Amino acid sequence: MMTKLLSRGMTATVVLLLVGPLTGCGQLVGSRHELTFEVTGSAPVAQELTVDPPGEQDGNAERRTQVPLPWSTTRTTGYGFARLSAVAEEGALTCRILDGDRVISQASSDSDGTVTCHANVQDA
Repeated sequence: MMTKLLSRGMTATVVLLLVGPLTGCGQLVGSRHELTFEVTGSAPVAQELTVDPPGEQDGNAERRTQVPLPWSTTRTTGYGFARLSAVAEEGALTCRILDGDRVISQASSDSDGTVTCHANVQDA
């Protein structure tokens, strides 16, 4: 009896270890999303710009400096959390994250010239 319970427990653990990573952030399971990240505004340049699409490992977000505006990039991703942030020394900024043609996040810069868009990209 104890052997059967131990065997079942080990099987469940192995299944969780194998299936868990496959479902996280939609990298191997789930639909794909065409995300467009945009930064525009009256500022001619973003001093810093960070793009963190779903599925990126912590610390692997794309970081750029001295980025001429307007700026955009499109990525094919799975589901999960997306973030776009930019900083300008002068002028206003606006960021947007689009899933196809649908705006899923939009924000304008605050008084210190920083703007951040967050989106939770879900399977439809």
